[in-house]
Amino acid sequence: MRIQKQLTQEELAQVLKIQRGTLANWEIGRTEPDLATISHLADYFNVSVDYLLGRSDDPGNFTGKYITPDDLDISDEDKAELKKYMEYAVAIDEAKAAKMTPEDVKYLIEFAKNIKKNELKKL
Repeated sequence: MRIQKQLTQEELAQVLKIQRGTLANWEIGRTEPDLATISHLADYFNVSVDYLLGRSDDPGNFTGKYITPDDLDISDEDKAELKKYMEYAVAIDEAKAAKMTPEDVKYLIEFAKNIKKNELKKL
């Protein structure tokens, strides 16, 4: 997409506030961007994250606006609970991006369950 938009590596690196070498490593597959950077790239190129990740051939009509729990007409308690689940989802995505082993992921899930149990004990 960078080349289609006629951007140099240096220009896109400046937009992303990263080193040009970091971008070059992504392009050759040596390393991968984190989830926040992928989201930033999708916003910048006005495409969906799925399109960037090769999960869709349709760039979509990405608007750049996300709905948050605070945008919903639900109780504060439900908003807080939804935010917790969203945090868990981000943790799982980060685990995938970090190429964790299945054992690492199982440990992460158990860790998240323990956090939830401790939260419930506080109630």
